[in-house]
Amino acid sequence: MSERVDAGIVAVTVYPGQARITRRGTVPLPAGQRRVVVGGLPIGLRADSVRVTGRGPATVLGVDVVAERHPRSPDVTVEELERRRDDLQARLAELDDEAAVVSAREELIGSLARRSGAAFARALAADSIDVSRVSTVSEALAEQLGTVLAGRRELTERRRDVQLELDEVGRRLNDRLTQQVPDRRAIAVDLEVAEEASVELEVSYLVAEARWESRYDVRLRGDTLSLTWFGLITQHSGEDWPECDLRLSTARPAGAVTVPELDPWYLRRVQAVPLDGSFSIAGMGAGAAAPA
Repeated sequence: MSERVDAGIVAVTVYPGQARITRRGTVPLPAGQRRVVVGGLPIGLRADSVRVTGRGPATVLGVDVVAERHPRSPDVTVEELERRRDDLQARLAELDDEAAVVSAREELIGSLARRSGAAFARALAADSIDVSRVSTVSEALAEQLGTVLAGRRELTERRRDVQLELDEVGRRLNDRLTQQVPDRRAIAVDLEVAEEASVELEVSYLVAEARWESRYDVRLRGDTLSLTWFGLITQHSGEDWPECDLRLSTARPAGAVTVPELDPWYLRRVQAVPLDGSFSIAGMGAGAAAPA
């Protein structure tokens, strides 16, 4: 059985090309084997960089990095932007429908004007219609056509405003390209809980698309020169960093520690080599006689 824990970001260490994120959360657990899941993590986290520690009467049995499939992005900001984008696209569709109605009315008025023009021409030629009536009908058609054209201009302006807002939302979404991916990752920790208690779990992992660089501010006031150093941080890791313990480092951490395979040394006893009749004076004991 698995339990989800709400583990917020408590510390971030930014390196020149990546960052280590530390999350911490507490979950009440009964005794026995339990799986605790920390979800909603960026899809780009390095699975081989995951570290797990904690406090409480529990032992870590194993750690897995699993995928979480979502139909939509679980990120709140992205979700709001996507909802606003969908609303604006629906509004554009409504304006297109209104424009189609205006075009149909314009076409109808134009058709009536053409047919009534031909009928009035024949009636005037036969002197069977009053000229004032022709003028009245013409003015009525012209007024209706003017109203339709004014409505078309208003629709064009409204559609332009909606399109501009939609473009803005699209740019803001593009700034969060990683977060547009709806899928996330989760860290699943298998625990052996000795007794019912609240267990504090701390997980950390490396993410790419994060870096920092030095910036300097030099000011000269009279004969006093002041130099201020600060670090500029940029990140597109796919998650928001809240106010937390933030550190900068010039190190380049490795995700996994690979133990090198050592070359073995083989030892054996040295065997004495026969001298084939030769001998050494230094090796002869006291009182030993030389061979004849």
